Amino acid sequence: MLGVLLFSLAGGALAQTSAHTDDSAPLLKELTNDDWSFFVDHENNVYYIDFELIKENLKEIIITDPTGKIVYRDELWDLPVNAIYEIDFGKIGSGHYTVELHSYTRIWRKDVEVGL
Repeated sequence: MLGVLLFSLAGGALAQTSAHTDDSAPLLKELTNDDWSFFVDHENNVYYIDFELIKENLKEIIITDPTGKIVYRDELWDLPVNAIYEIDFGKIGSGHYTVELHSYTRIWRKDVEVGL
């Protein structure tokens, strides 16, 4: 079963999608707005994420290219909730990417353009 539910809240949009085939699997909410802090050092192609502003425990970070191929993945569950996470795109390369932060109940996504 595939369901899509859209809400409009005070000028912002919240989209919830779920692909649910197993009743025991949890539903994940997808948030594509700017409710997490993302800082950029363009000169060095380094991006920083401030975990303290995210009010949930994070499980992992995944970075994908435009084809959906995973170019970077890291587990976050063992990091402190007030950590500043650093992504060095100099090791990944220039291009368009999607950064996903996964908690146990949500996914936050941000599209980034590196070195272009």
